[in-house]
Amino acid sequence: MNELTAKMKPLCIGRYLLDVPALAEVALGNASSDANNIERIPAYVSDSAYAHFLEQREKELRSAKHDTEGSLLKS
Repeated sequence: MNELTAKMKPLCIGRYLLDVPALAEVALGNASSDANNIERIPAYVSDSAYAHFLEQREKELRSAKHDTEGSLLKS
């Protein structure tokens, strides 16, 4: 079994973890599995780019008003 999986890499798709060949080029896009939609989350070139995206999203949610109280972002 170790020989078969030695040249594999893990690929996380939603809550599923798949082993694929290490040299496989996986094209990720929107798809569905068992009638559940799978949406692609954009890849970020660095941790700082991802952190910047999160900061921008937090500002957006804090400024958006909730239907009944406060903003859409809840701590």
